This record gives sequence, structure tokens and C-alpha cells, in this order.
Amino acid sequence: MTAVSGVGAVPVERTHIKIAPLDTLITLVLLIGGGLMMLPFLWMFSTSLRDAAESFSLPPMWLPTQVHSENYQSVLSGLPLIQFVINSVKIATLITLGQLATCSLAPVAMSCSVYCSGR
Repeated sequence: MTAVSGVGAVPVERTHIKIAPLDTLITLVLLIGGGLMMLPFLWMFSTSLRDAAESFSLPPMWLPTQVHSENYQSVLSGLPLIQFVINSVKIATLITLGQLATCSLAPVAMSCSVYCSGR
């Protein structure tokens, strides 16, 4: 089958993409594996919305019967989050400056080893 687009255009042969059954199987296995890897994160989020008694009930339930958003309020009000952010920025800045200081000296050492060795 050929396709022509526009006036005076050259016909273009359309090719059909063939998907191998092995590629479909690999994709399916990877999707299932990715879904399974997300289950612990979904469980943690679901558990964070429950009260303590419901978290330890047997048999465990995936969805809470009542959503307790005050769990997040109690955690956020009880921790010094601003101090955590400031500490993270300090550490990230010091690491970046250290990397810049050490990595900027590497080209000097390499160029010296190349040009100085010929003497």
C-alpha cells in the first residue's frame, strides 16, 4: 500500500510494525513486576490514613474504613521541618562545593601528566 501526501509528492511505502510475541511477554512481565513493586508503597499510604487500632487488625484491609488525615497534621506539627530543609540545603551546598573543588583540579593533573611526561 502506498500513500501520497500533497501535490507532486512521491509515494511512500508504508511498513507495518511487527511485534514479536516475546516482546509482548517481556512487556507483560515487566508491567506485572512494576505493579508488584508498587504494592508496598500503596500499603504504606493506606496505613498512614488509618488509626493505630485499624492498622493492626486481622485480617488486614487495603482501604481504611475511616480516613484519618489528622495523622499527617500530628506528624507535620511535631517535627521541625524548616530545620530539616535548612540542614539538607547546607549539606547539598557543601557537597557541591567539594565536588567543584576536587573535580576542577582533575584536568590540571591530566594535562600535566600528558604534557610533562614528554620532557
